[in-house]
Amino acid sequence: MKVKKLGNKGITIVEVVISMALLIVLVLVTLSLATSATSTTNTAILTFRASNQAIDFIEIFQESDDEEEFKNLIERVYGVEYNIENNNSISVIKNGVKSNILIIDNAIIINSYSESNPDNHLYEYTYWKGE
Repeated sequence: MKVKKLGNKGITIVEVVISMALLIVLVLVTLSLATSATSTTNTAILTFRASNQAIDFIEIFQESDDEEEFKNLIERVYGVEYNIENNNSISVIKNGVKSNILIIDNAIIINSYSESNPDNHLYEYTYWKGE
């Protein structure tokens, strides 16, 4: 009686482990790229919001006659209350952006940061209202 050899049909456990390892590496690289892209997009959105808010603050500053009128206009236009922080800067938080506004005579300095990450400086602008 002859014994039939079935041959090497199928895959070995070593091949399965190697293919799983390669698949895991590819998934991790893809997730890393997706996370990086999401973070960059979020920062770009916040920077865009910060620059738009700075433009709004400058337009309000141009229309106001003094610092008190500026504060009242900020409160009415933005519908949010402002906070007075150290060195008399005004702090406004809206749409994930915290803006610190410092008024010195006819000049305004605006620094914007991410509300969730205060170390993330988004935008800075200085404007002087000439007479």
